Amino acid sequence: MALAALVLVVATALHAHRAHAGVDVRPSQVSGAWRTEVIMADDPEKIREGGALRGLFRRVTMAPDGATVDLEFFIRNDSECERHEVLGRRTEDGKFSTDYSGKNFFEIAAADGGRLVFYDENVDGRGRRTRLVLVAGKGQGLTAEEEGKFRALAEEKGIPSPHVENVLDSGGGGRMNE
Repeated sequence: MALAALVLVVATALHAHRAHAGVDVRPSQVSGAWRTEVIMADDPEKIREGGALRGLFRRVTMAPDGATVDLEFFIRNDSECERHEVLGRRTEDGKFSTDYSGKNFFEIAAADGGRLVFYDENVDGRGRRTRLVLVAGKGQGLTAEEEGKFRALAEEKGIPSPHVENVLDSGGGGRMNE
């Protein structure tokens, strides 16, 4: 009986840890060329054109052991695009941590053949926290059903539904100084 209780406690703890840390993904699911399609944030100024968190993804590379994720993206300021590359290191809680426009703690909330969904909490230099969901794909755009699912995830994370930027429609999915 005690062994069964111990197994139940460990299984519950593992389930809670996984639920907190995003989904388990293999590097082969993550690594490759990706294009930002939609960004949702609780501070819309940060994801509007020229915003510090309007990352236009180009490439994601996960280390074979899953300990790090390298993100290559562009930020468009006025008519210029600035290339950035940041390395996220897995933390004890299963999320990734990196420095870009402050501190970032992100997780891969979903990964399937055609989409990566990131949830990020950014704390800028003034201590302001911004929560965002970024959807990256292969440039095909979202169906209405997919957009509804991502809006639901954003609302679950405390991001109001109207704060959505369709980046693919604004040219963010095209080629930029590659």
